[in-house]
This record gives sequence, C-alpha cells and structure tokens, in this order.
Amino acid sequence: MSILIWNCRGAANPKIGRTLKMFVEKNDVSIVILVETRSQSDKSRPIMKKLNFDKAIFEEANGFSGGLWVIWDSKRAKVHPISQTTQLIHMKIEYNQYESFLCTTVYASPREENRQVMWNVVKNLSQGLLVPWIIAGDFNDIKSTSEKRGGSRIDVAKCQRFAVFLEECHVEDVKSSGPNFTWQGPKWNHLDRVFKKMDRACANIYWRLKYENAEVKILPRLNSDHNPLLIKLNAIKKNWQERPFRFLAAWLDHPKFQDFMEDSWNSSKEINLMLAELTPHLRYWNKHVFGDIHRKKENLSRKLADIQKHRTHSDSHFLQELEKQVQIDLDQTLDYEEMLWFQKSRHSWIVDGDKNTRFYHSKDVIWKSINKVSRLQSESQVWIEDPVELEDHVCRFFKNLFQEENQN
Repeated sequence: MSILIWNCRGAANPKIGRTLKMFVEKNDVSIVILVETRSQSDKSRPIMKKLNFDKAIFEEANGFSGGLWVIWDSKRAKVHPISQTTQLIHMKIEYNQYESFLCTTVYASPREENRQVMWNVVKNLSQGLLVPWIIAGDFNDIKSTSEKRGGSRIDVAKCQRFAVFLEECHVEDVKSSGPNFTWQGPKWNHLDRVFKKMDRACANIYWRLKYENAEVKILPRLNSDHNPLLIKLNAIKKNWQERPFRFLAAWLDHPKFQDFMEDSWNSSKEINLMLAELTPHLRYWNKHVFGDIHRKKENLSRKLADIQKHRTHSDSHFLQELEKQVQIDLDQTLDYEEMLWFQKSRHSWIVDGDKNTRFYHSKDVIWKSINKVSRLQSESQVWIEDPVELEDHVCRFFKNLFQEENQN
C-alpha cells in the first residue's frame, strides 16, 4: 500500500490527471494527496473518475493560491478528517491489513509569518502523541545547506529554525530514495538554477517502529516544478538469505551459558577451526535453551495476566509463589531484551542511565535504514531495485573484480 503526495501547482490542468493515473497504477496507490491545487473542489471530479477514487477531503484554494485535496479509494483505505486549516489537513488513516495512524499533510505558505502560524499548529498537534504519526508535504523550507543548490546565498539561521521545529515535533525524515532535491526553481541572471528539498515526509518514533520497512520514493518531476513523494508502507521485500551469525551479549548473563561453553570448547584445536565448530552449537543452544526473547516476553506477560486473573477468584500460596517466579523471569527477559536492542543499536553507552527499550529499538531501525542498500546503478546507468536482480548484480560485480585481480 502506498500514499502519493504531490505539489501539482494546479490540479485543473488535464495533464495532472493523466500523470496521476500513471503514478497510481504503477505504484499501488490508494490515497492521493494534492497540495497547491489552485482550484476549487468541483475540479476534482475528472481526476477522481480517472483514478476510480470515490472519497475526498478538501481545503479550498484561496483564488488561485493554496488548496489541499485528499482523495482515496474507500474499498482499500479509510480516511477520517480531524482538523484542517488553509495550510494543513490532519487526519486518521486506516488500511485493512494495518492499524490506524495519524497523518498531517501540509502546504506551508511561501510567506514566513504564515508558516510560523502553521508551525505552531503542528507543534500543538505533536505534543503528547503516543500513537504513530507522519507529517508530509511541501514545507517550503530546508533544514541544512546541503538541501539547496544554486540561487542566492543560503540563510543558515532560517535552516536552523526549521530543523528546531522538526525536533520540537519529535519527528525525523523517513528514509527516501531518488533525487536529493524535490523542487526546481527559476534561473536568475548570473546565478545557477536553484534546486531545493522542500518536500519531505517525517514521522515520530511510534510510526517509525510500526513501519520499519517504510520508504519514501521521490518520483520523476512531470507537469510541475515539484517531484511527487510516494510513501511505501512496506517497501522492502523479504528475500534475503539466512542471517549471518551474531554473538549476543545477553547470552553471558544466562546461568547455563558458562557450563555450555566449558562443554563445547576444545582448547587443543586451532582457534579458527574451533570457532567454526562452535557456531552451529551456539545456534542450537540459542534456539533450544536461551530461546526467542520477544516470544518469551509475550508468553510470560500472558501467563502473569492469567495468574493475576485467577487470584481474583481464588487465591492460594501456590499462585502467590508462581506469580513471584513469573515476575522474576519476566524481569530477566526484559533485561535480555534491553541488552539485545542496546547491542543492535550500536549505541556506545546508556545516556543518563536511560533504560528505554523503545529508544534502542528506534536506533536500530534508523541504523538499518541508513545502511540498507535499496538500489544500485548498473554499468548501463539503469537503476536496479528488485532484490533478486540486486543480489545478482552484486555477485556478478565481485566475481568480475576478483577475476581481474587473479589475472593480474
């Protein structure tokens, strides 16, 4: 499932509907969000008919400026409006196979004083949110000097204000692929043409944890000076081979691990050979003795709830002792889980004694998104995105590389 967000710079243009149809059919889009439509809502009918979408929310344009449309296929998604202004629509989105999440789409005014008003509204929406939330659209701002090329000198203080705004909303950019810039501006005398990253999608920690594989794909720029954003909720296809072996630090705290190592280790053998022989034994021990931490946590939580429920009807010494033991086991399992996420996050130390598993989980998600190779360019300058084709391309590259080395 995907959501398409596009500053189309005027939805009444017949080419916009044709372009949207191509994007929607190619990318399994069920919700389309158009910003800066410069048109009244009655102009949406031809587009909705072309896309076969039947539901919509509108924030009307002011003459030939502004305008926000959210249109969708009600058989595949549900959108519930919560609030809206001239610069944003705040809503709840539901998909059949996913739980609901909050989404705020924005078209920030080109006037900074008006944008400040929008920023204050968004900051108020973000405060205290404990549910998945994503904010996306045309922010008409950049947060660093690397997000602009050409044109006049960059206002660094302005970039910092926008970066602080996103930080105060507790959101970070969702991983994106495609061009670095999403808007192409005019070419002024004696200056290079200006390019900026004005369109983006940012999400809070709850959304990022829920949609770990989500990705924003920046589509080609057609019939507008802005690139559309395609938010793919489950972008990564699971097609990888068996995971590489990793030693888990949590094993060291298990009471049976030392005995296992003493029984399995043979110091008379060469170290590399012994390590190779030890790996399958560790895999077996991890699966059958240590166990799956997450599954164990769920089972113990469920068992504790059942015991406490039974104690409300008929208490006994046996149930009291059993509850104590389950609580001890659950605490130990939570320690293991925290250690696991701490290790996966590559975090050097616990800051200020913070013991928040969600924090380490989010660090792991961010680490994976940064290091994940989702596409590569072939020798013929064609982008490869299919996982199977990617694997073949990488294998072929290194085979050719090592063959050349051997020949030399």
